[in-house]
Amino acid sequence: MWRIFFFSIFFHSISLCGEDITNLSFQNLKESNFDVGALNEKKVQIRGFLYNAENGSLIFASQPNLKSCCVGVDAKESEQIVVYGSIKPSSHAVLLEGVFVIDSKKNGIGELRNFYTLNQASLVVKDASIPLWAWIGGAILIITVLYFKMRIFK
Repeated sequence: MWRIFFFSIFFHSISLCGEDITNLSFQNLKESNFDVGALNEKKVQIRGFLYNAENGSLIFASQPNLKSCCVGVDAKESEQIVVYGSIKPSSHAVLLEGVFVIDSKKNGIGELRNFYTLNQASLVVKDASIPLWAWIGGAILIITVLYFKMRIFK
């Protein structure tokens, strides 16, 4: 019974968030059977590496330590996302949240390709604190151990 109570509190707090946010990965963008069009104009979270392109725009990619020749070029447009937001590039992987937009255009050689942007992007900082349900569960465990310990040594 108590399990149902704690799980209902946990899942209820998730549903209070309001907005639906979809987790997206660069692997999804490469998969032919993934319906990336369903995410157009939707709020997503995606993990990757943020770079400054030579033209001054921010580019988000799945690979670390890209050289300037590989950032923001036409050959990599389907593997990189142009980011609009007040975020600074980082040398480590970051989790970004924003509105995912697909723009189909002809690339430099005339092929129709999908160009991806992440509008209103912000850095997601995961809370490292211990959730309330863990504190309550720990307290119940300690009380239970102490209770049985006192009964055994009576």
